[in-house]
Amino acid sequence: MNQNPENNNEHNVKSENRFLQETILSLREKLEALQYEKDQCIADAVSTASDEIKQTQATIAALRQELEKMRYENEQNVVAAVSCAKDEIKQLKETITSLRQELEQNNARHEEALQKSTRLARDEQHQLQETISILRNKLENSKK
Repeated sequence: MNQNPENNNEHNVKSENRFLQETILSLREKLEALQYEKDQCIADAVSTASDEIKQTQATIAALRQELEKMRYENEQNVVAAVSCAKDEIKQLKETITSLRQELEQNNARHEEALQKSTRLARDEQHQLQETISILRNKLENSKK
């Protein structure tokens, strides 16, 4: 078993070379596996973030639509309230006008009744004075 030291050395170098190539291959495979795993994690993170962004955008759109609906409803409520208030003001003005006319008519009737009463009292006073005058004249004539 006499091997040549050069052969033995060459064998050791080949063996070491093969071992290094196998180690390189193994490390390369591990590195590729790690890179694939890293790429997969990044892809998953990007996908999750993209889904969250889409959900957030959908939520924003729904909230914006709800806000617009609420604004529209509020505007309609304001318009209805203003219209109702205008109708009520119109009715109140009509009531005021009607009550004013009725008050003026009552005042006119009262004034007329007061004038009639004053006239009747004056006429009665005038008649009584005439009666007094007639009776005085009769009394004076009867004393003569």
